[in-house]
Amino acid sequence: MRLYQIHMAGAAARLTREREQSVTAAYLAAGLTRMKKMPRLSDLLKPPGAAVDVGLALGLMRQQLPKITLADWQKRGTTHVIQRHRQSAG
Repeated sequence: MRLYQIHMAGAAARLTREREQSVTAAYLAAGLTRMKKMPRLSDLLKPPGAAVDVGLALGLMRQQLPKITLADWQKRGTTHVIQRHRQSAG
């Protein structure tokens, strides 16, 4: 049983280390692409479950989302809107 616990502790440490490495790599990549406001690396390396800065999370998501205008969204439409339009026209 003790050997199992040692293996599990080692696996947990490895996962934490891999997570920190991936966050660090993402941080450096963001720095190279010159984000407008780059968060501190120490904030990103907080353990999972720690309080998350909502502004930071939204800013990171905004950086990854495609840039599209409202007019472009309206041009795309949805199947629901198209079906409703066809019903009202026909």
